[in-house]
Amino acid sequence: MEFVERFIDAGSERLRVLEAGSGALLVVLADAMAAEPGLAESILAEGSRVIVIAAPTGPSQRASATLAAAIAALGLAQPAVLASSLAAPIALWLAIDHPERVRSLLLESPLAFSSHLSTLVSHADDWPHCFNAHGERKTGTPPAAAAFATLARQRIAPAQDASFAQKLATFDPPVLTLFGTRDPLAPVELGRFYKNLFPNAWFLMVYDAAHDIRGDRPEAFADAVGDFLRRGAQFVVGERSSRLHR
Repeated sequence: MEFVERFIDAGSERLRVLEAGSGALLVVLADAMAAEPGLAESILAEGSRVIVIAAPTGPSQRASATLAAAIAALGLAQPAVLASSLAAPIALWLAIDHPERVRSLLLESPLAFSSHLSTLVSHADDWPHCFNAHGERKTGTPPAAAAFATLARQRIAPAQDASFAQKLATFDPPVLTLFGTRDPLAPVELGRFYKNLFPNAWFLMVYDAAHDIRGDRPEAFADAVGDFLRRGAQFVVGERSSRLHR
């Protein structure tokens, strides 16, 4: 599936946008882990309108305001928003400050709380394997450990965890989180934390995937996300939402 490139002005930033497909509306935040559309996005674009927007710069709350401006500039009415890893805080602040812009949230291997970042240091020596259990399937390269840690400090305020969680507890639309069973950075145990954080949430454990689930298991990822886009809240309460994708 070929994505068409353009640029838009949002707030004080000029953001790159890539679009393909038609159908259910999905905004994907492009960030350090997934800067370009891959196989998962191409599969999703076969049945959905997929719009990949470059993640705005700066602290997450400010970046979320830029993202809201981008969604408005594109004339999008309440898209589902997908964010991965350290882009998740931007999507979460969007849900807090601009809930009218979000139909649902999808979080892949989210890292959004300072208390969840201790693994970044402990796995620095085996960094590439933290991102991909199957490096042969990945077309790009993971961000450098030092750059990733710097981005984490920019995106996640050390003292905000309690108030951040309280604000997120008021977000009622469906939330789906996906965790790879071989991810040491955002281990599957965090899935229960995110499920309990929101009033209407569930999580999927994706078998044999590390931090970059889209890179390791693109078909399984696209299948789960596509099903969620079609079914919404019915997906969240369904039996499939607890399965491992094998």
